[in-house]
Amino acid sequence: MQAELRVVNAVKNGIISIEWRAPLLKLLERISQSSHRMAGNYRLENIDLAGHLSFDLLVNGKNEIVSFAGVYNGGRYPEGVFRILNRAWVEETLRVQHGAFPFLTSRLILPVQLENLKKELKVVFVSRDRPSAKFFLRKWRLQQPEPAQWQISEKMVHVVPEVDRAGCYQYICYRKLQPVEWHPVEITESEWAKKP
Repeated sequence: MQAELRVVNAVKNGIISIEWRAPLLKLLERISQSSHRMAGNYRLENIDLAGHLSFDLLVNGKNEIVSFAGVYNGGRYPEGVFRILNRAWVEETLRVQHGAFPFLTSRLILPVQLENLKKELKVVFVSRDRPSAKFFLRKWRLQQPEPAQWQISEKMVHVVPEVDRAGCYQYICYRKLQPVEWHPVEITESEWAKKP
């Protein structure tokens, strides 16, 4: 199955490709109307394709989209700082095959993005909400080709700086690829617990 999967670019510098526009928008519409717990994140106005440096698809041999993930700045972070695996999604049939496709987007999409965008990327990070996120991030880091290059934040980072509520503070696992100044606001778990 993995042999027939390939990564294709659907959005580059905020511009959606003509070839993938209709299939991607149709899929986003389906996801946003589903019972998926994060369905609202996939509405066109919330996914912010224009704010992505890159948004890449994993497609099978029939040209069906089975997964996607973005590299996002959207004006939220300093130049060169990007949230990776942004709005990542995996087709339900692959998600239910426990163990068959662990970290699918990380293993197949992310390496292509890091290679293709290496000149633009200075700091990249993946984030997860809730204090329990550290467990996931430790597991995620071990799946990376160079786990020692990735650091997990000590505190919860304000990853959506324009909004001040609990869900906008998350633990991050980040990697510095080039020198850059980035000092995001961080809070403790006790401070997080007091947020609305």
